[in-house]
Amino acid sequence: ILEQDPPPPSTDPPDPAAVENIKHYLSLGPSYDLTETLKSKKEYGNPYMLHRVVTHFGIYQAGSCFPKERFDPTGYPEEDYITALRSSYTAAMRPPAPPPPPPAPRQPQAQQPMQQHKHEAAAAAPSAAAP
Repeated sequence: ILEQDPPPPSTDPPDPAAVENIKHYLSLGPSYDLTETLKSKKEYGNPYMLHRVVTHFGIYQAGSCFPKERFDPTGYPEEDYITALRSSYTAAMRPPAPPPPPPAPRQPQAQQPMQQHKHEAAAAAPSAAAP
């Protein structure tokens, strides 16, 4: 890829707004430093400034100068992203759950007297009509 010649110059006319913008900055003279001007602004120290610049200029922060077939920064599997890595790390570092306690030994139950059926109770009782 690096051995290829650059593409030929465009034959399309340049964007007039872009030309005016460039002429404006060139008219400020060689002592004008855009970087220093941006750094001197109050908003430069604001962390939201990065978000505004990225949004305004449509910058993809994980982009690459390589063609997508050579390197695609969006082609990573889901498990390689920080959210999946963090959750798998957290799960691996979590101590294992303690084993359940052993069952309590069974207490012997007091035996209940067995109830007799009616005909067994009548046979066991002495009869009142005995001679």
